[in-house]
Amino acid sequence: MEDAKNKMAGIMKGTNFFRHIALLIAFVFLTTGLTACIQNHKIYEDGYWQYIVIGKNTFFPQNSDDREVAIVGLTEIGKEQTSLDVPPTIDGMDVTHIGYYKRSWISGGNYRIESSNLERLYLHDNIKKICREALFYFYPNNLLWEDGLFPHCFKILYCGMIPFTLIEWEPKIYVYKELYDESDKVDQSYWGKAYLSISNVAVQLFFPSLTPLIILYTLVPVSFLPACVCVFCQCD
Repeated sequence: MEDAKNKMAGIMKGTNFFRHIALLIAFVFLTTGLTACIQNHKIYEDGYWQYIVIGKNTFFPQNSDDREVAIVGLTEIGKEQTSLDVPPTIDGMDVTHIGYYKRSWISGGNYRIESSNLERLYLHDNIKKICREALFYFYPNNLLWEDGLFPHCFKILYCGMIPFTLIEWEPKIYVYKELYDESDKVDQSYWGKAYLSISNVAVQLFFPSLTPLIILYTLVPVSFLPACVCVFCQCD
């Protein structure tokens, strides 16, 4: 009888040992899986900008040719500026997104660009999307400004002619009158008159003599300007 009890105790000890091993293996697999799930992009800095490298249609690039840039923040010197012009490229890669989303289970959400000094943000045709919450910081500040509780109004000024994807709860974007008039015909998220305003634009022209000429562009369609010489636009 005593031998049977000892044998049963030995079996139970062996069962508990293997159970602990199984739990340990399961824990290792879960930990590895969670680590993969919370992987986010490395944040780089260039001048005024903090940015990440994304794929053209994927979260991460698939190869060296599948790389684009998303602006996700400002450096310390960037936060000191009152006016910023988003560059078309950084380190040879197209800048296509303002903001981006995080897929981390722990630190999920969206990247936000924040600055108490920034009043003007200039965008160009390279931008494909302003992502959710990217510029949300400025939205309530503009409401406070309307009530006299914030020192300045933040404006996004788009100096391009190609509509791109917007997200609600962002400040209005100032665009060319021609683009504004055609906005209701465009099939892009939130690209409509409720989210756009008409801007006054200074268009800088370069003629064959390379002599710069400034033409004030105020509520006049771009089609009236000599397209062959219009190479750079600065909104105001």
